[in-house]
This record gives sequence, structure tokens and C-alpha cells, in this order.
Amino acid sequence: MENFVVNEIVKAPVTEVWKVLSDTGNIYQWNPGVEKSYSTNDTPGLGTSRHCDLKGKDYLKEDVVKWEENKYLTMRITETNLPFKSADINFTLTGHDDGTLVSVCPVYELKLGLLGKFLNLDICKRVLY
Repeated sequence: MENFVVNEIVKAPVTEVWKVLSDTGNIYQWNPGVEKSYSTNDTPGLGTSRHCDLKGKDYLKEDVVKWEENKYLTMRITETNLPFKSADINFTLTGHDDGTLVSVCPVYELKLGLLGKFLNLDICKRVLY
């Protein structure tokens, strides 16, 4: 399994950042790598699922597998045409001065053996963050 962490400070309170993050079907509004997204069920919180169309013909289907309001959520890729064998994207929110520290940590494994390891950084930085 591979992983990396990206930290970003957002100048807004945790509750406001959570409102945006937890509206999982609308990730296209703040993630430039997602061209179109929508919820695929009406379940709020744990069990929520979404579909994301990425640039080109790539897509992801994801489910929320961990959820604690105003603290963290984890999206699991359940279907994609990208070479992921498995992937969980963990989002953690922490109050920081006058804003929110947002930590994003994908934990993933690529298909394709050695070729997958070679393509690792290009694919994951483009897709997961």
C-alpha cells in the first residue's frame, strides 16, 4: 500500500469546511480534477455513494466508509477505469488558528505491478488530489 499526505489551511471554521466536504455529490465544485459528480443514493453520512467524471474518460465510483461529523470522512473507490487495485481517501479536519487544517491522505494500491509503481506519482497526484 502507498500513501501520501497533503495539508491545506482553509480560512474558514471547521463547521463551514465540513458542510462543503460532507456534500459528497458536489465535489466537482471544489476539486479541479472532477468535471462532474453526483450522489448515487440518498443516504446521508456513512453509506453515501457518488459518481465522479474526471478529465478525459476517467471515472470513479466511491462510498463513504468512515464518517465523524466535523472531524473526518473516508471515501473508498469501489469502481473505476483507472489502475487502482484499492484506494481509500481520508479527509481529516482540525481547527487551526482562524481556520481549518484539512489533511488529505490517500491509501492505495495500484494494479500493473512494476509499471503501476512507475506510474504511481503521476496517476495519484492527478486523480486523488
